[in-house]
Amino acid sequence: MPEGTYNPVDPPVPQVHLRVRVPARVAPGGELTYTLTVENSSLVPAHRVRVRSSSPTSSKFLRAVPQPENEGQELVWNLGTLQPAAKKTITLTVEADGTGDVDHTARVSFEHGETTKTRVASAMQILKRGPSQAQVQDTWTYTLDIQNTGQTPLANLKVTDILPEGLDFLTSQPSTKGENPLTWTLDKLEPQQVRRIEYQVAAKKPGTYDTKASVSIAGGSKREASWKTVVSEPKLDLILAGPDFRAVDRPATFHITVTNDSNTTAQNVRLSTKMAQGVTFLAASSGGREFQGEARWDLGILQPGQRRSVNFVVRAGSPMKLIQRVELTADKMGLGLQAEKTTTFSGKDPVVIELDKSIDPVELGEPGTYTVRLINRGTATINNPGLVVTMPEGFGQVDGKGPTQASKNGNAISFGPLARLEPGREAVYSITATAKQPGPGKIQIEMTGSLDGGAPGPKLQEGVQILPSKTIPSR
Repeated sequence: MPEGTYNPVDPPVPQVHLRVRVPARVAPGGELTYTLTVENSSLVPAHRVRVRSSSPTSSKFLRAVPQPENEGQELVWNLGTLQPAAKKTITLTVEADGTGDVDHTARVSFEHGETTKTRVASAMQILKRGPSQAQVQDTWTYTLDIQNTGQTPLANLKVTDILPEGLDFLTSQPSTKGENPLTWTLDKLEPQQVRRIEYQVAAKKPGTYDTKASVSIAGGSKREASWKTVVSEPKLDLILAGPDFRAVDRPATFHITVTNDSNTTAQNVRLSTKMAQGVTFLAASSGGREFQGEARWDLGILQPGQRRSVNFVVRAGSPMKLIQRVELTADKMGLGLQAEKTTTFSGKDPVVIELDKSIDPVELGEPGTYTVRLINRGTATINNPGLVVTMPEGFGQVDGKGPTQASKNGNAISFGPLARLEPGREAVYSITATAKQPGPGKIQIEMTGSLDGGAPGPKLQEGVQILPSKTIPSR
């Protein structure tokens, strides 16, 4: 719709008044003083205010404040602009030189006007449309509608559109060469006729793309239209966590955590991890399946800020240093992501400590359960073994349960000694703690007491990480 005001309201009009005061009688030869008061009684300024005074009859001019200008037989005061509710005073003094009446006339004038603007609108109009949001590697269509809103035909119209870096031209209807800026020529446009141009582009990288189209006539007017499209891409974070140490032929649980750190939805999120030689797949959570030595998960959609965790369990049949690798792929992510975890499987220790984590990493404010196993894999009985578990400073509300009484000292839980631990048997302890501060930490576990021959008991140190909370957590 053309710009303008169709129901105008006139601005306020200045109102300027002039009042003259003078004595009613004066003696012959006496001084006679006129007081002229000019007042703006309106709410708007009055411009170029001017007071004119005729020379009083039967008198001689003596003085005036302020000093007037002489214009023939008149005295003139140019007062300039008089602001709303403002007053200005003029005094005029003359000498009465006769015995007749002294006649005097004063007048005030000012300027008042209005300024208007009328836009001469072009009969050409252009409207551009497209998506407001898109993702990297998306293709979409921009439409340009060219209209003749006048009453006469338009001829030889030139349409141009400038593509910023990061957008690739694909096709258009009607066709164009594809050179930037894109150009089309419309031979004729009848009155009220609309012609549509459509063209497709593809986004190579994220960013905010402002595109501007225009239509013009040679030697004539030009009209423009623009459109902004924000292009984003999924930004995922991948963490693989698992035990640092494990005994041969003991199950080891690995945790995979995926976080969508972008403001766009990630589509078709998939995970996979291959089993190394000598490693046996045992189980997987969240619909994970093993096929030909590879475990796979199809997580589907991951919303902005969402976090998902899955786990899988393996067993190594011989001593090794296992480097377990997980791969993540998703639509619009190119090469995807990888994460690794190294676990040492040992087969010669007669007494071992194992730590299983209910989840790793743990989210801020989330409680975690940590299961500790003291396992006698040797042939001799262990007498009076105890256990001490110390949680990192990033955890609070630490509690413990086990086969013997537990005592707490800050983040350290001490379990009293067992009478004995027979060969092939294990003692199981449970620690619960709540994550209170993001960051990495170490869980330290130590067997108290000694083995046969006075050798010290085993120790274990396992890493754990606390992640910031997400707006849409999903476990």
